[in-house]
Amino acid sequence: VESLANACHVFDKTTVISLLQPPPEVVNLFDEILLLGPNGVLLYHGPVSDAESYFEEEFGFKKPGNLPLADFLVTLCTDEVTQYWSTFNSDDVPTPMEMAERWKRSRIFKQYIKPRFHEAVNHGRCKESNTVNQMPWIT
Repeated sequence: VESLANACHVFDKTTVISLLQPPPEVVNLFDEILLLGPNGVLLYHGPVSDAESYFEEEFGFKKPGNLPLADFLVTLCTDEVTQYWSTFNSDDVPTPMEMAERWKRSRIFKQYIKPRFHEAVNHGRCKESNTVNQMPWIT
């Protein structure tokens, strides 16, 4: 993972890696996390360092101190998510679709994702008309 990260930084490229239960020291090697929920809804895409605070501040999900970040994030995509619901009624736990909608309006999305997409379009690295890039949350 560290070698891939170095190569990505040197060549200004992106690598997508899917890991099953990565240990904390491996998770910390990544710059960003892309978290997909049920049916492929995008729940989070941003810096590893912001993921825990994002889910606590935005939704009230509190990660126990001894739980690795990757395990916490995976659990947010399951029915077991209510165990991390800190101060609210468990009937109010947001659905994955609600979490995806809020992510599109989040500071992290506006700060990290949207500008990079528009920069890629402006530099000709991708086209807004490309069907892959016709994502309603990018505009």
